[in-house]
Amino acid sequence: MPNNLQIIKIKVQNFKNYKYTLVDFGNCLHTIICGANGIGKTNLLDAIYFLSLTKSAFHSDKQLIKHEEIFFRLEADYHIEDIDKKAIVTYTPSEKKSFIVNNYHYPSLAEYIGQFPVILIAPNDTDLIREGSEERRRFFDTLLCQIDKSYLQKLSECNKILKQRNALLTHFKEQRNINTTLLEVYDEQLLPLMEFICTARSNLLNSISSITQKYYDSIAQSTEKINMIYQSDCLDIDFKNHFKNALQKDYMLERTTQGIHKDDFDFLLGDIPIKKFGSQGQQKTFVIALKFATFEILRNTLNITPILLLDDILDKLDQNRTEHLMKIVSQEPFGQVIVTEANIHRVEYINQKKNWKIIEIDKL
Repeated sequence: MPNNLQIIKIKVQNFKNYKYTLVDFGNCLHTIICGANGIGKTNLLDAIYFLSLTKSAFHSDKQLIKHEEIFFRLEADYHIEDIDKKAIVTYTPSEKKSFIVNNYHYPSLAEYIGQFPVILIAPNDTDLIREGSEERRRFFDTLLCQIDKSYLQKLSECNKILKQRNALLTHFKEQRNINTTLLEVYDEQLLPLMEFICTARSNLLNSISSITQKYYDSIAQSTEKINMIYQSDCLDIDFKNHFKNALQKDYMLERTTQGIHKDDFDFLLGDIPIKKFGSQGQQKTFVIALKFATFEILRNTLNITPILLLDDILDKLDQNRTEHLMKIVSQEPFGQVIVTEANIHRVEYINQKKNWKIIEIDKL
């Protein structure tokens, strides 16, 4: 049985619009944070997200510091089964981010990530469907980095070598001369890394598809069949030869034209792209189902029940889907759930169905 993770309280200093605030969730598993739009509900969830993944869900590190301040600090008390943990994060642009848990200073982000897993579902999540392939690669890479520290290491190495190879191609173009021997040194390092990353992404998609379908059925109360297809140059059995044969094209364009950095993931309803033909409700339901599937994979792999953060997501769902969604998150396998909502009438409706703790953020 996975260990249940709870955030008991969080202190936020100089983070986005907050000068200083303390939010106490107590021992309540289900919380609704309510308040007017623009007051900082999402920023609070982003602080919890940052404590988990060492980055914001929405902005660069420098954009997180309150205007005219020079640093931000986050402090949170967690409870995991019978263990209490205090996490402290500080960031100043001139220094590295600092992550401390129970007085232990983590030397690397890779070592820290995975202790306090969260799943954030937010209004802009449908960008995962509508935007370019980079959004989808980032989504699956973020999940893989949490469940496999070797993946994070190899992805970082691959991106570094790709950047160096591209710089080399630009240099060769400027010099009008290719040093193939030097490029082969980079390629010998790059190709095994790409193969590892491709295999990991492919295996993950195989695992996550059926789980996503389960949650889609439960929320939508429909029999619509969803499909997810992984598109990658590296899946080609003759990829290494294709990669080497693309050298002249790489040289002309001054960039590596084949590899895992070109991967994409197709999301379908039946055999129809959700991006083009899915309704707003279908797209929203698909993304929520996909996030719930990542929750289940994290829970089973890390043996920790992640905290579920739902940021203003009920607005695009009809009452029927809203009821099914709130019913799902109020029971196992979900643990602590924190919801933000601006509509006080919807908050009152939800609270009639379940015993949720209400935190009015403008009264903190």
